[in-house]
Amino acid sequence: LGDSGVKLLSEALRKPDCKIRQLHLYENGLTDSGAKDLASALRTKESLTHVYLQGNSFTDQSVPALRHLIQTCRSLEQIVLVSNRFSPNGKRQLESLQEFRPRLYVTCEYSNLAT
Repeated sequence: LGDSGVKLLSEALRKPDCKIRQLHLYENGLTDSGAKDLASALRTKESLTHVYLQGNSFTDQSVPALRHLIQTCRSLEQIVLVSNRFSPNGKRQLESLQEFRPRLYVTCEYSNLAT
C-alpha cells in the first residue's frame, strides 16, 4: 500500500458515511508521512475501535500525530504499533496514554499485547 496508497485511503476514511470499526494495515511499508495522514483521517471516527499498524516504518517523528489520534478518537480501544522503529522514549510516550483511559490498550511491544 505504502504512503501514496494511504493518502487515497485517508480520503475515503474522511467521508462522513465511513463507519469503519477496525483498520488492519500491518506490514504495508508505511512511514511517518503515512502515519500523519492516517491519524488526521481517523481522529474523528466515532465507530473506530481497533487499529493495527504493526510492521511498518514509523519513527519518533510519528509520535505526535499518533498521540493526537489516541487522545482525540474517544472510541478507540486498542492500537497496536509493534515492530516499528520507535525509540524507547517514543514507545513510552505512546503507551503512557493508556494511563488516562482505563479501557485503552496502546501496544508498542509484543510483551504488552492485550489478550
